[in-house]
Formats: sequence, structure tokens, C-alpha cells
Amino acid sequence: MATEPDKESADTAEQKPTWKQRLRQRLVTALEPARAWATAHRRLSLTIGGLVVLLLGSTATWGIVVYIRKITTEEITLEMAYDALDLGAYNEARRLATQLRIRGDVSPDELGGPAFVLGAATLLEVDQKWGKAKSSSYLIAARYLEEASDRGFPAERRATGLYMLGKSLYLSDQFATSRLYLIDALEANPNLKTEIHKMIASASRNDANPRLADALDHITKFLSDPILSSNQRAEGLLEKSQILYDLGRIEECRKTLDEIPSETKNRAGAIAMHGRLLLDEARALRNDPELVESGQNIRQARGRYRQAIKLFGEAQGHDTLESTATPTSMYLIGVALLEMGNQQAAQEQLSRTRKLYKETHEGLAAGLLEADILRNANQHKDAIAAYRRALTDAGRPRNYSNRWVSLNSFRSRILVAFQHYLKIDQFELALKMLNKFPPMISRMRTIELQAETYRAWANSLLAT
Repeated sequence: MATEPDKESADTAEQKPTWKQRLRQRLVTALEPARAWATAHRRLSLTIGGLVVLLLGSTATWGIVVYIRKITTEEITLEMAYDALDLGAYNEARRLATQLRIRGDVSPDELGGPAFVLGAATLLEVDQKWGKAKSSSYLIAARYLEEASDRGFPAERRATGLYMLGKSLYLSDQFATSRLYLIDALEANPNLKTEIHKMIASASRNDANPRLADALDHITKFLSDPILSSNQRAEGLLEKSQILYDLGRIEECRKTLDEIPSETKNRAGAIAMHGRLLLDEARALRNDPELVESGQNIRQARGRYRQAIKLFGEAQGHDTLESTATPTSMYLIGVALLEMGNQQAAQEQLSRTRKLYKETHEGLAAGLLEADILRNANQHKDAIAAYRRALTDAGRPRNYSNRWVSLNSFRSRILVAFQHYLKIDQFELALKMLNKFPPMISRMRTIELQAETYRAWANSLLAT
């Protein structure tokens, strides 16, 4: 039977130093000569030390990563990936997580860990990027985090995982799905409730099937936070005005807009919103029975349209990188020109908007309206090309979201155009349009419409 000292020695022998302890020991050993020299040459060492800090401060994390790689060629743990993530060494965190996924070397209760690290690292790094790269990165982050959620978020990071998944889905325009996770994240992250309320409000408003009452509730809760900055409050007020507009509560919308200070960053959005209200006034004047009878409706309406177009131009002049006022204003200028009867100018404006802002809500809406204009002008070849392009850009119904054209409205306008080509016996054009119907219009419905087209074409040939 082993004595107590023998047992103690055996326990000590079995306890291997962790990778962190080995890293610390290597750093101490490596720096020992420098420490001794610095003690002997104190004044000179202070000067050199200051320069070294300035030169190497930005690469300290990378230095740690290099050491980690040297001492962990074979030993990789999930804890190391978490540490790299927390240090902001996102590439290293992804490398470690990828190795763990390849090896499958994680315990059953940690299956979601590697995917969580990959998604979190992508999301945390994404704000350094712009444009298409930024949008695609949010989508990549969402996919990894969804996998992590399916396999089980790490217990100590579940709250963060729900928040990051909801945010990445929201920022990749998957609004309906994002709401589900953001609502769970709201309870799990009370310290982030203000930001989460803002995202839920926007997701509810921009969903393919808008939940405007929910949107108003959450934006009101966002605005109730007493420590919002002036710019945050202005952004919330603009969002609230847009929700109230969508609800048809126009006077409340005006009052909310009036609360937005003119010097805030989102001034352009507020100006564009005032332009929308003028656009509605123009429509009301154009359809006013008394004005129609006296023949003054067109003249007065045109005055409002011009004022609206002027405001939309002003909004573009005050736009910032954070705002969407420019694409909104450009699209609405096209709408105003069309309603004023200037189809050629409207078509050119909408075409310009589509080309400049293809991947925005306004780009898709402009492209669809451009197609309608071309069809009404009997420019059928160009119209078919425009409808096909719009169908491609719209994507899948489950991911569809557009603040200007609802899913039902989009499908309805596509089918109206299709029936128009059947009616005027342009069967080849109708079939060409049909080729792009799926997935926006189901494959089964598309097959039925193809059969209808061939039947109508045969009947037309027999009648001649």
C-alpha cells in the first residue's frame, strides 16, 4: 500500500501543465535575459521599452497566437478556440474551430461549440467590411450559428448565441426567422434589451407579412430607454413614424417626425418621410371629387408632386452611409414622375435606381415598376426581360421581404402581366416569362399555366 507521500507524488506526476501554463512559462523564460539586461541598464531600457511598446502593441495578440500554435500542434481544445475568440483573434478562432470540426474531437455536450465559434468570429469581424462582402458575411454567420443552435449552444454562451443568431439573421434580411430568436434573446440578455427591441421592431415591420402592432410595441419600448443618445432617439422616432405611416395613422406620424431634431444624423430619412406625406397629399388632390369636377385637381396635385420631388432631392443631399434615404428618394421620384404622367422620365429614373441599388428593397420595387411601364408602352421584349430580372432578384418566397411591394402584390402583378400576354396572343413571350416563375410561383402552378398557354396558343392557331 502506497504511503501518503508516495500518493502525493503520483498525483503531482499525473497533473500536466495546461497550455496556458506552458505558454506563461515560455514567455517568462524567453524574457529572462531581457529582464536581467534591463536591470543593469535601467535608463536606456526605459527608452527602448517605450519604442518596443509602440511598435508591437498592435501585434501583441498575433504574438500570442504564434506561441499557441507552436505549443499546440497536436493538442487543440474548444477552450482554446473560445479564448482566441475572446481575444479578438478571429482568424485563429476560426482555424481552431475548423480543426475541431474536422476531427470531431468534442464531447457530446459541446457539439455546437465549434459552429458557435465560427459564427461568432464571422459576425464580430463583419463590421470591418462593406457592401456585398458584409451582406454575405452576415449570411455565413447566421448559417454557422443556426447549426450551433441545432446542436446546442455552449451552456455558458447560450444567451450570447441567441443574440448573435437573431442579429445575423436580421442583418441578412431573414426577418421572420430572426424575430423568433430575438424574442428568446430578449429574455436571456436583459442588458441588451434596448438594442434587441429595436431589431424586433424593424424585423416586424419589414417581414413579408408585416406585424405592425408588434413593431409599434417594440419601438415604443426602445424609445422608453432614458439613456439613449440623441442620434439613437432620432433613429427610433424615424422608425416609429414609418410604422405609424404603414398603420395609416398619418397625424401621429407627422407629430413623431416633428420630434426629430433637424441636426441629427438621420435628417435625410426624416426629409424623405415628409416627401412621402406630400406624395399622399398629391394623390388625394388628384382624386378629390370637387377638384375633379372643377378641373383643378391635376394642377394642384402637380404642385404637391413637385414639392415632394424637391424634398426627395434634398434628402439625397443630406444622406449618410448609415442611411437608406437615397435609394428611397430615387425610387419615390420615379413613382412621382409616373403619377404625373411623365412615363419616359419615370422609366429612366426607375432604371437608374435599379442599377445603382440592385440589392435593396428599392432596387427590386423599381425594377418591377419599370417592367409595368415598358409593358404598358408596348415595349414587350424589354418588358419581358425586366419581369424575368425581377423574378430572379426576388428569390425564394420564404426569404422575400420588400417594404414597397408585398409578397402577394408581387405575385399578383407578375400574373397580371402574364395574363396580358395571353390576351394579346403573345404566347412565346408568355412562355419565356413563365420560365422564371419558380420559385416565386410554385412549380405546380407554373406547369398549369404552361398548359393553359399551349391550349390558348392552339386555339388561336385553329381560329386562323
